[in-house]
Order: sequence, then structure tokens, then C-alpha cells
Amino acid sequence: RSENHFKIVCIFRGCHCSFRRKTGDGKNRAFRGLHDRAVCRIHTGFEVSKIKHTEEGFFVSDGQENFICHKLIIACGGLAGTKLGGSMSGYKLLNKLGHKTTRLRPALVQLKSNWGALSGLKGVRANCNARILCDDEICGSSTGELQFTEYGLSGPVIFEISRDACQKPGHWICRLDFLPDVTEDALLAELQRRRNTTLPVDELLTGILHNRLGRVLTKTAGISANQKISQLSDSQLLAVKIITHYLFTRDCNCFPVHQHRATH
Repeated sequence: RSENHFKIVCIFRGCHCSFRRKTGDGKNRAFRGLHDRAVCRIHTGFEVSKIKHTEEGFFVSDGQENFICHKLIIACGGLAGTKLGGSMSGYKLLNKLGHKTTRLRPALVQLKSNWGALSGLKGVRANCNARILCDDEICGSSTGELQFTEYGLSGPVIFEISRDACQKPGHWICRLDFLPDVTEDALLAELQRRRNTTLPVDELLTGILHNRLGRVLTKTAGISANQKISQLSDSQLLAVKIITHYLFTRDCNCFPVHQHRATH
């Protein structure tokens, strides 16, 4: 066999490779062990431009130097990690080998919204049910933790549905239900019960939702902070109930900071 036939050849696009000696890091210990036993060759500064399946195995080349291997692992990353060297090259190489890829789409991204109250809720977390709608048609739904940011919506529940956002032209809206496990009638009954107190409107949703979120929702319902809960009318309590279960953040757009493409 030629000198380019090794049991294992590790090819790195970059020009530097190091094994961190971290206790318990099984992957690094495995690579070090193979390298120390001279069965693994580390080759850096090699950007693969061609892969071909031949009778001898996989032919790998960068246009100047060639390797032959019987088994090949392609781990090129993707556009989600461009700062770490990810690119479209892995997809292109796999396509040439006969694999198919789905359409590129955002994944694990935040949603940007023009809701004016967002700046006052930055950092607030809340459990809710989130639905993404396009022209009033539900395109995705999930329940979990939401986090407000200065520009929009984030958190696990948003990551679950953001991949479905902005995939076609239309008017995109995210509907938030902050009490998915509480019926509308039960919430309204509790709000009516609280009219027996002398507390200010700012305390209407205290103990039900995060204090800052509760204050923002009552304000969004059109209720003045100068009022007392005992002064609220049935229609005002109804407005708070509706906002709590049906808050719509309009003109949602996804942040394409992480991209995903499935390969099979």
C-alpha cells in the first residue's frame, strides 16, 4: 500500500489541530490514543474538493493531494456555525455522493416582533402556549418557556415553532396564551373575586403571572394604572382575560442566525 493508505486519516480544513487534555473527554482520549499508536494520521490545512466512491474505497482529494479510505465520515458542520468554519461544502459533497437535502430553513431562532411593550419585558420568562399563524392559518404550536427580549420572543417554546415562521409570503402573527392550563371562565372568576380588594390595578395579576408581565398586560388591555381593582368594570376584566389568553404579537420575523438543512 502507498503511504496515503492509513487505517484512520483525520482531515481538518483548518491548519491547526490540538487535543485538549481534559479529564473525562472520551473523544479526545480516543484520538490521542489512535495517534500515539501510529494508526491515525492527522492532516491539517486540507480542504476537500472532491469525493468519489471507487472499487478501492472513497477517493478524497483537495485538487493536489489524494487519499483512499474504505469508510468515510463527513462532519463539516453547516451554516449555523460559520464562525467555526461551517459552510455549504459538506452539503455539496454529500449531494455529489447521491444524498438529498431538504430546503435550507432557520432553526432554533428567535422571533422578532414590533410589539411596543417588549422593551419593558426584557428578560422576563413565562410558561405559555405559542402559536405561529400566517394569514390566520396555524402553522405551528408549542407549549413551554418563553423569554422576552428587547427585539422579540425567544426561549424553548419559540425555538420549537420559529422554524415554521416566514416560510412563505403572508402576514405572520404569534399568539401567546399565558395560562394554557386555566380556562377562560376560571380566570375571569378569579379576576372578579379580586375586586373585593383595595389593591391598585398593577396587582391584578399578581400571583398569577410575573409581576412585570401582569402590569404590561393590564396596560395593554387599556386599563389605567391609577385605578383600583375594585373600580374595574366587567368589560375591563373581560379585556384582561382576553389579553392573557389571546395576546397577538404582529409582524413576526425570524432571525436567521442559525440555519438547518436535513440530509438523508
